[in-house]
Amino acid sequence: MAAKPGSAGGAAPPPAAPAPPPVLEKKTLAESRFLRFVNVDYARPGDNAKSSWQYVERTTRRGDVDAVNIFAVLKKKDGNHQVLVVKQYRPPMGKHTIELPAGLVDKDESPQTAALRELKEETGYVGTFIGATGQQALSPGLTNENMVT
Repeated sequence: MAAKPGSAGGAAPPPAAPAPPPVLEKKTLAESRFLRFVNVDYARPGDNAKSSWQYVERTTRRGDVDAVNIFAVLKKKDGNHQVLVVKQYRPPMGKHTIELPAGLVDKDESPQTAALRELKEETGYVGTFIGATGQQALSPGLTNENMVT
């Protein structure tokens, strides 16, 4: 029989995450319709030396979630199910990419509603929402954008 955390003989709970370092200054360097380029100065953990970081923020965030990624499975009668992907030209990459259908969460819209809307807009398919992951940071060294799949 496996021991449960916190029970006699069980594993200790994980330590609490450290507090984020103090932000000394945050300055917008440039802003557009969808993005904001930011410089943040903060006290580096350990020695409190002043450090700077530049990153991009979404200007479209209306709640806790920026975007959704849809993992849609096409169920075939013969049992050979397929994952639905889309091919889109992505200017930052300079080429077409193969990716899961995705899109931004609109104002006053839940991630679940956004996922079903984006699925239909990008693929023409109508789906049924089954479940979602927690928030995922896509490139946390570059952007504060997050997504739910």
